[in-house]
Amino acid sequence: MNDFIAEHKSFFSSLIVIVVAIVASRIIRRLLKRFFDESSEHLNVDPTRYRFFRNMVDFVIFTIAGMLVVYTIPALRTLGLTLFAGAGILAAIVGFASQQAFSNIISGIFIVIFRPFRVNDIIKVGNFDSGIVEDITLRHTVIRSFENRRLVIPNAVISEQTVLNSSLIDEHVCIYIEIGISY
Repeated sequence: MNDFIAEHKSFFSSLIVIVVAIVASRIIRRLLKRFFDESSEHLNVDPTRYRFFRNMVDFVIFTIAGMLVVYTIPALRTLGLTLFAGAGILAAIVGFASQQAFSNIISGIFIVIFRPFRVNDIIKVGNFDSGIVEDITLRHTVIRSFENRRLVIPNAVISEQTVLNSSLIDEHVCIYIEIGISY
């Protein structure tokens, strides 16, 4: 029995790391959700940054867990050291391959920082249908249309399009009224 455990120690370690990452992610998400919901109601602020922060925390947890799994398995560790030695070439390859993904991530960060729209705003993006913003993640924004369909639009597309935000309220609004005059 001890030989079996010794032979499969890295497998069990990796499994434990994955389970701990999943449990930690869920616990932290629930705690953050409870805290952010209470504070956003109390302070009367929008929950956009809070949701984005929760998604970012998940990303960090699973990235660290992935690195720990690679480190605990000896075969992956040597592969990791080899890849680290060729990191310059790998960085160039990954950079070109994931150019669109990084563009979406940077655009998502800019959307959260500059807030052209927030969660629960009614917006229209370019030629897409208008709807209510449900979530802003690292890669995309989820909009629920008035037909109760979900539009998942990449953040890079939203950054390049014209966004019509119907929820921004200004006290001075110009309304055109057409009056027909007969001859």
